[in-house]
Amino acid sequence: MLAEFIEGLLVNRKKYLGAIGGFLFGLILIQYGFVKMLIVLAITCLGYNLGDMEKIKRIKKVLITRLKED
Repeated sequence: MLAEFIEGLLVNRKKYLGAIGGFLFGLILIQYGFVKMLIVLAITCLGYNLGDMEKIKRIKKVLITRLKED
């Protein structure tokens, strides 16, 4: 029974994470308002993108090539 539960959780983990994320943003919307929720969403997306090392490497390459062009 526990193994089936864990397997179901692993198979549907994106659905569960999406539901938890939606719930949290719903709470933020109700508690603080629409504009502050958008700010939290933007900062979350920024943190997610900055946490990805591949994106950071691509950004560095672009910056280095543009700085060498000048």
